[in-house]
Amino acid sequence: MRAERRPEHCAPWVMGQELGWRIPSPIDVTLSPLEQTEIDPGDDPRAAAQAAARGELWTRERSALAVDRTNWLHLYQFRTEAGWENMFLPNGAGSIEWHLGWNAEIPKGYFLLVTPLESGPEGL
Repeated sequence: MRAERRPEHCAPWVMGQELGWRIPSPIDVTLSPLEQTEIDPGDDPRAAAQAAARGELWTRERSALAVDRTNWLHLYQFRTEAGWENMFLPNGAGSIEWHLGWNAEIPKGYFLLVTPLESGPEGL
C-alpha cells in the first residue's frame, strides 16, 4: 500500500477547501462508497490489482488505485481530442475526482479570478 494520493497534495482540492465551491451538476447521479486501495503498480499493474483483491486498476501520476467494479463510475463520459474520458475518476483516500469536460486556458500575462458567488465583485 502507498500514500501518494493525499488530499492536501492536490491543488484543486486545497483551493476548494479554502474558498468553498458551488458547481451545479449537469447530471443527476447517485454515488455509493468506493473502497480504494492505493498500490505501487510496479512492472505488472494487473497483478498488483489482483493482489489487492479489486476488479479495476486506475493509474494515476506516481501510483495506482485498485477499486471494485461499480457502474456509476462509468456512467458519464465526455469527448476530448484524445477520445472519450470518464467524468468520475478515483482520486485516492476515498475521494472521487470530478471532470466536467472543460478547462480554462489562461493566456500568458493574464490571471483567473476564483471567487465565491455571494461575495464576488459587483457586476461579476
